[in-house]
Amino acid sequence: MRSREGKKGKKEKREKKEGKGGSILPGVMAVATVAAVIIYLVLINAAKSALSDYEKGTVYAASGSIPKGTLITADNFNGYFRAATVDASVIPAAAITDPGQLDGLVARVTLDQGTFATSGLFETLDEVTAGMEDPVIAGVKAEDLSQMVGGVLRAGDRIHVYVVSGPQGTGGSLGESQEPPGSATEAEAVPAWSSLYVVQAFDASGVAIDPSDTVSSAQRINIYLDNSDVAEFYEGLASGSLRVVKDCGE
Repeated sequence: MRSREGKKGKKEKREKKEGKGGSILPGVMAVATVAAVIIYLVLINAAKSALSDYEKGTVYAASGSIPKGTLITADNFNGYFRAATVDASVIPAAAITDPGQLDGLVARVTLDQGTFATSGLFETLDEVTAGMEDPVIAGVKAEDLSQMVGGVLRAGDRIHVYVVSGPQGTGGSLGESQEPPGSATEAEAVPAWSSLYVVQAFDASGVAIDPSDTVSSAQRINIYLDNSDVAEFYEGLASGSLRVVKDCGE
């Protein structure tokens, strides 16, 4: 009897032990599965992070120096810009990504070769004429280059115009004095117009000067004016009392 009971007890203990082990196994498998999923997600994120370092994007860079005041159009775009594929991480947030975005814009500053085109480097003609009720283009001609900053003016420049009053500022075109040499008569210069935008510059023969031309002397310029100022402007021009200076802060 004892022998049978002993065997029965051992069997029951063995079954309990096996039952206990069987109940632990599903839990271990669940933990292993969760751990595997976590490791997988970590590896995926690490791979994405690594790949992001190699993401590329397209920007448009100046293929050469682009002078301030240059008007960009669909016709001349390819002459001024080239597409460049670069790391996405170095592309400015304001970068131009579509050539059409530059059509009709004017360079605010001179762009060096390789400069990425961004929206802040350009302005629209509407921005140039902002504040004018009826913008028009007026022409100015100087007999003496000294009256027009030595002829260095180019499209995109901003200028200030002064009116010279008194005998020294009368007669001739754009301030050519009719006073005899050595005259003691004094003239007074007062500001008349500020920050006028130069639309285009021309040489003495009337040939348009490209903004990239640093040699030719501008003797004639076209500027934006409000139509209400045109009469006064040309009256001053006819009296020969205007002087032009360049705004170097623009």
